[in-house]
Amino acid sequence: MKYIKNIARTAIVFSSIYILNGCQEHARVIDKDSQVDSLGNPAVKKCLDDGYDILPITTNGLPSGNLCVDAENKCEVWSFYRGDCLL
Repeated sequence: MKYIKNIARTAIVFSSIYILNGCQEHARVIDKDSQVDSLGNPAVKKCLDDGYDILPITTNGLPSGNLCVDAENKCEVWSFYRGDCLL
């Protein structure tokens, strides 16, 4: 019985750590040295080639898009690619 309680306690601790780690928001800027432009997204590639940085958009912790950013402004990458949003 004591063995089962120890296993259950260990499982709860590791599950809690896993869940809490996944709930953290990580705002990170992706620059030219990262792997994002190897993904083949032409809008991201144009943003990086033009000298801007990429800021990932997350919704409920899941990636949902990217922003092309400079020091003052930001545009959704596809709007920037089409020329609808200028930096």
